[in-house]
Order: sequence, then structure tokens, then C-alpha cells
Amino acid sequence: MDIGYLWDEIKYERVRRVHRVSFWEVVDVFDGENTLYVNDPAGHWGRWMAVGATRAGRVLQVVCGDDDAPLVRIITAFDATREWRDEYER
Repeated sequence: MDIGYLWDEIKYERVRRVHRVSFWEVVDVFDGENTLYVNDPAGHWGRWMAVGATRAGRVLQVVCGDDDAPLVRIITAFDATREWRDEYER
């Protein structure tokens, strides 16, 4: 089954500008073989997080929601913190 992605244009522009993360980098994270998936560490119900590497080797945290299933709703994305980078690399 193909997976589709949904990202609010206003939020995407902010993430792109502030964190310099592109849509295609986020897709790279989901396509990665070693991507780590966990419940949202902030405790938001219906949200989860993916931590993974892009083709360029950048490790990102991507927070998503399930409320638009079967689409993945991307909430935000940014460079992984040291803690999550270490967890991903284990």
C-alpha cells in the first residue's frame, strides 16, 4: 500500500524556514531501513515520532499524527537532539 503525506502549507513553510527541513528530507526518513518509531515523547495523544537519516546523512526527528489515516499528517520536523541521535544510532 502506498503511503501519502499531508503537511499544512503554513506549518511547512515555517519548518522549512526555521529548521531548514524540506518535504523530501522527511520522506527520506520514512523510506529509511533503520528509522526508529516511538510514541510522541511530549505525550500528545494520537501522535508519534520517527527518527531517521536522510540520504544526505542528516538525522531528523519527525512528529506526525494519525488523525488523517491512511495519510500521515506531518506536524513538524527538525534536526535530532543528541539524545535521539544517540538512540537512533544504537
